[in-house]
Amino acid sequence: MNSAEAMLEFDKIKEKWLEFAYTKEAKEEIKNTVPELSESKLLTRQRETTEAKLMIEKGGNPPLTSMEGIKEFLSIAEKGGCLSGAQLEEVGNVLVAVKRLKDYLDRCKQFEISLAYFEENLDALDEVRNMIRMQIRNGSVDDEASKMLKSLRMDLDKTESKMKEKAEAVMRSNKECMSDNFCTMRNGHVCIPVKKEYKFKISGSVIDKSSTGNTLFIEPSQAAKYYEQLQLIRIDEENEERRILYTLTAMLADVSSIMANNERIIQKLDFIFSKGKLSLTYDGVEPAINTERRISLKDGRHPLMDKSTCVPLQFQIGNGIKGIIITGPNTGGKTVAIKTNNQNKINLQLKKEPTPTIQKKKQSKKEQKNAMKFKLGDSVIVYPDKKIGIVCEKANEKGVLRVQLQGKKIWVNHKRIKLHVAAEQLYPEDYDFSIIFDSVQNRKIRHQMERKYVKDLQIELDPLEK
Repeated sequence: MNSAEAMLEFDKIKEKWLEFAYTKEAKEEIKNTVPELSESKLLTRQRETTEAKLMIEKGGNPPLTSMEGIKEFLSIAEKGGCLSGAQLEEVGNVLVAVKRLKDYLDRCKQFEISLAYFEENLDALDEVRNMIRMQIRNGSVDDEASKMLKSLRMDLDKTESKMKEKAEAVMRSNKECMSDNFCTMRNGHVCIPVKKEYKFKISGSVIDKSSTGNTLFIEPSQAAKYYEQLQLIRIDEENEERRILYTLTAMLADVSSIMANNERIIQKLDFIFSKGKLSLTYDGVEPAINTERRISLKDGRHPLMDKSTCVPLQFQIGNGIKGIIITGPNTGGKTVAIKTNNQNKINLQLKKEPTPTIQKKKQSKKEQKNAMKFKLGDSVIVYPDKKIGIVCEKANEKGVLRVQLQGKKIWVNHKRIKLHVAAEQLYPEDYDFSIIFDSVQNRKIRHQMERKYVKDLQIELDPLEK
């Protein structure tokens, strides 16, 4: 934070902004935010904030999570280590959060907000999530994780019960030798409290003694054999638990790249939605920007001032006006007017790293031309996952086109795809693409419709086409 930003109290804005972020990386990005000087990048960030605010207003707050510790867990898994039950449970909780976020974004697609299509870049890893949920509970391996583990733990309970029964039987038959009427556990051994003077009357091993030395805690020989069985069962139980933990960790290692991508997407969304929440807090609106050195504030407010007492500022400069002199008495609002003007400019121009000069945004017509270059049937690469798909619907006026991937069709911005093989090289002229993009049943129905009218005949569209 430089002196100018501190003077304008932008550091206080950041303190408020940090409250809306969950992930460590998003908070770090907020701390490093400085004014943006590139018009095209600025418009992109403005659109992100506007869409985030709109989604929160229409769909509620997004179910984001901090993702804390996930990088370390992935590193352990990739190196062949073994995660503990508590660590795997945290991974499972993160995957549950990813699933909830996917569902939230999917619901918000109905509002036709492009930010909602980040859902297609998230993978909730249903198989891994369900395996962790079924086998880990309360930070430990669950009894139902495997048949062998369940059997071993039942054997443990039975052996412990038998061991205790034997000790209680010795106590009942030697009541006069006991200093108390219940047995206790000492260092894993079941012991009975024997008076010092009857030490040699009870067959067994002395495990411990009281602070006064008057009571000896003896493990009866009848119960000792069960202790040995118990230790062998516990070794088998520990081995089975470790096998299950290693299996789950290996599953996580296999999908570490997907988990890392989920983490990046959530961190990005966390930063974007934090801007939307801050905008909602201050009742912010999306301003128009220009590169002509003009400023026009209509009902501008200083964000740190109370809305009920702050007098909105009307301010204009440019169009031949090169400077303004503000006069008035002390506490008359001169400093507030200057700070309000500059605070609104800073809040408009937010980015992570500075750029040296203002860059003029390219004409939208060129972007539309780039979007329209993709034709029906083109084989394309969809970034960032680099999946191969086929264009099944041309770009609309927003530059968004539809691509068929394996098992699904997605809407994607033309900037995220790259031509792989042109349709002309894949299909003959006048090729009927309904063979690829439509079902056999729908093609038959269309053929019947073209020939004659058939009552109650309908074409079933997939949900995204309705």
